[in-house]
Amino acid sequence: MGRPGEGKQKKVRKYAVMKRMISLRDQRINEKDRAKALVKKKEDPSAIKEREV
Repeated sequence: MGRPGEGKQKKVRKYAVMKRMISLRDQRINEKDRAKALVKKKEDPSAIKEREV
């Protein structure tokens, strides 16, 4: 049996480690190695939307 609350501490520690890892989009990574930023397409507000009822 472990101490109560030990599992939660382990999860928090693991989360903190993942949080500290730099992402592939980070500016500190060389530009050639960097992942492309996702570009979201904006919907055309003038387009007519169709919905089936």
